[in-house]
Amino acid sequence: PVLVSVSRKSFLGELCGKGVSERGPATLAAEVLAALAGADYLRTHDVEALADGLKVAEALRARGWRPA
Repeated sequence: PVLVSVSRKSFLGELCGKGVSERGPATLAAEVLAALAGADYLRTHDVEALADGLKVAEALRARGWRPA
């Protein structure tokens, strides 16, 4: 099993130039991409945002969208 824990990590701050409290969107993007890549478990600080992001990703996948 693969566990991914990228929530608010410093590398996201370096990539986006954001402080810890501003890393929500970057965290969500990284978490959804990890899920699409096959991560088994995601550790997050914002369960509601991740749940919404995964719903959107699954809806797109169900309609035939595939990542490049």
